[in-house]
Amino acid sequence: MEFKNVTIDGEIEILANDHYVAKSVVLDFTNVTDTKNGAKVVKSGTPIKLGSDGWVASNDGNATRILYGDVYIDNPNGSALIHGFVDKARAEAASGLTYSGSISIPQITLL
Repeated sequence: MEFKNVTIDGEIEILANDHYVAKSVVLDFTNVTDTKNGAKVVKSGTPIKLGSDGWVASNDGNATRILYGDVYIDNPNGSALIHGFVDKARAEAASGLTYSGSISIPQITLL
């Protein structure tokens, strides 16, 4: 059995309140370049869409979900918001992205 001790920085809470629904997703890290703590990461608050090999980051207006929590390459399983209220400023700070005016995801309200 292999054991690896990794320090994870605290995450920014992107939800505006506790009313939300999330679904488990598996992310595709093929085109991911962001790193955190020395590993590839897709950051919390990143808009995502379903690609051919899993869910991928999508800040082009075609996103159908928002990633809830950082997801690292060594465990590509994460949670995607499918309903809820997201604090836009905190989500942008967590993801490092600026949400374009075209981000409109049904059942997710950006506050």
